[in-house]
Parts: sequence; structure tokens; C-alpha cells
Amino acid sequence: MSKRIDLTGQKFGRLKVLKFSHVNSKYSPYWLCRCECGKEKIIKGADLRNKKIKSCGCLKRERVIERSRKHGDKNTKLYATFQGIKQRCTNMNSQAYNNYGGRGIRCEWVTYEEFKKDMHDSCLEHIKEHGKKQTTIDRINNDGNYSKENCRWATQKEQCNNFRRNRYVTFKGRTKTVSQWADFLGIKEYNILDRLNKLNWNIEKALSVPIKKIDNK
Repeated sequence: MSKRIDLTGQKFGRLKVLKFSHVNSKYSPYWLCRCECGKEKIIKGADLRNKKIKSCGCLKRERVIERSRKHGDKNTKLYATFQGIKQRCTNMNSQAYNNYGGRGIRCEWVTYEEFKKDMHDSCLEHIKEHGKKQTTIDRINNDGNYSKENCRWATQKEQCNNFRRNRYVTFKGRTKTVSQWADFLGIKEYNILDRLNKLNWNIEKALSVPIKKIDNK
């Protein structure tokens, strides 16, 4: 084990090292630091020396606040929508992650400013016609990413209809959307949806029973 470097009294970003705290099970030293904001925090020495951590967390919070002040949209529908997209696509702790980021769905807008440039005007138009509560972001292709080409603003009803069209169905050990099964089996998509949603058929019956005249009434 190498000799520990004494960081007492040294300053790293906003943090001043007060004293040695402890070593963990891997013999990594931790130090008690005081931030310029007055808060004390125990931080790993390597993170201090590598400039990975520069404050108790206040610097990150200030940057977030500054970004929100810059565009002035923190409390808007548009900003909340973008944050929701990022959570679904990147935050593994999000309850929705498995259905989005975990399924390979990405947000192609890197920054809020890019998202705003593409979606702001259409968002305002949709709100004007349908109201804020009925203005939701919808991916046209349920397997596609969040992008200008694949996104639109939709009402809750339109969202539901799109979900039903892109609903995943497992049949004979294979999983496809209703649309994909329709193409594969040569059955009209609306016939499958009617069988599942109106007639309450199970999946095997809906996809295996030959189309009869009654289906096309």
C-alpha cells in the first residue's frame, strides 16, 4: 500500500480539505472538506485530485438554475416535456426506462435549445387548439427515436390509438407489433385490432382464424 498523500489545507475548486476522514475497503482515502457555500462533505481523495468533484454539489445546482434562467422556460410545457423524454431515455432509475432507453429508444436532441428550435411553434399551435393538458409528445413510429422527423404533438386519444397500432403481440414465440403481424400474415391491421379490442379475442385466435366476410363489415 502506497503512502497516503496529505491533502489537509489544500483547495480543490470550491472545496477546502479540513482533515483526513477514513479509508474504504479498497484502501482509498476520504477527506472531510468544506465548500465555499459552508457545507461540509466527505469526498474521495482521487476525485479531488482528478478534479472530478469541485464542490459539495452546489456548483451543479447553480449551473442547472443558470441554464433554466438562460432560456426562461423552466416552468413551461415544452421544457417539462423535454426533461421527461431525457428521463425515459437515459435514467435507468426511471420507471419508464425499460420501455424506452432500455429498448434502445434514444433522444436525438442533445440540448433543450435544439428541441425548442424544432418543436416550439408546433407545440404552441397544438396548445391553442387542444389545450395544454391535451398536448403530449408522440412518436409516430413506436420503434423510432425521439427526433423532429418522428415526433408530433398529439391528444391523449391520439396517443392511445398510436399505442394500439404499435402494440407488441407475441404469437408462436415471436414478438412483433400489430402492424408488423398484419404485413407478415396478410391480414388487415384494422381486422386484428377489431378482433383484439372489440371482440376481445385472445391473441392466438385473432392471428390464426382466417378472415371471413364478417371481419370486413
